[in-house]
Amino acid sequence: MAGDDQPPAGTHRAPAAQEVLVDERNGSWTEAMVRRLQANLEYPAARAVLDLCSERAPDEITLEDVVEKAGIKDTQIRAQLGAMTKLCKRLFQRNTWPISVRWTGTGRANYSMKPEIAAWWSESD
Repeated sequence: MAGDDQPPAGTHRAPAAQEVLVDERNGSWTEAMVRRLQANLEYPAARAVLDLCSERAPDEITLEDVVEKAGIKDTQIRAQLGAMTKLCKRLFQRNTWPISVRWTGTGRANYSMKPEIAAWWSESD
């Protein structure tokens, strides 16, 4: 007698997409989501944040790190991260980013990316 988890003979199940939990606020992301965001992300400052998060995953980065590496003003980075929020809402019907944000006691944000998501991001480039 076949186990309950076996598909009927001659059929197969598509493997479930691997999901990686970013954090409670951002939920889970799949490789397909990463590829979709990357294909639609037209904001160089937001892309610079994600690129640097990917390079340094799982370590945190700051806006200052992005300013230093990419030469983009922090005000432009903030504005384009806001635009990325709207893009993600449009693409995925929820407020989500592929990175975590941790607010410091001084009101500054630190950003980090899970290694699995970083691998998808860098492979999709």
